[in-house]
Amino acid sequence: MFVFNLARANSAIIAKEEVERLKSHPVGTGPFQFSEWVRGDRIIFTKFKDYYEPGVPSVAKVIFRFIEDPSAQTAALRAGDVDVIGAAMNPESAMELKHDPQYRVFEGLTTTDVIAAMNNRKPPFSDLRVRKAITYVCARPSPMRSTAMK
Repeated sequence: MFVFNLARANSAIIAKEEVERLKSHPVGTGPFQFSEWVRGDRIIFTKFKDYYEPGVPSVAKVIFRFIEDPSAQTAALRAGDVDVIGAAMNPESAMELKHDPQYRVFEGLTTTDVIAAMNNRKPPFSDLRVRKAITYVCARPSPMRSTAMK
């Protein structure tokens, strides 16, 4: 388990002088490379032409848009402005799209852990009871996650 945890993204050891640059220009090893970040709107990744596996990725560009409002997410999908709504989709929209033959809704449980970090030096997190209450709520079994695509 120790070695597995060392491979997680939040376990990376980064030179102190590189931290600020990486906040706005991340570097990775996958089939896409960072291209543009418009804070609060979108992140664009383009195909990494020197990726080791020929033909991967099969698309030239991926754009991740930040759309907080669930109704706006669904409207963007219906308008063709986005191709996929990820795990953040609300259950009501998932059920609505599930009954529309134009869309495919995939349901399943998440396979990742989510870490909620709290600064226990500052209120209200300095109160052990508050931290326990948050932990209790987060430890309950999570509902199924939905993803929709056209």
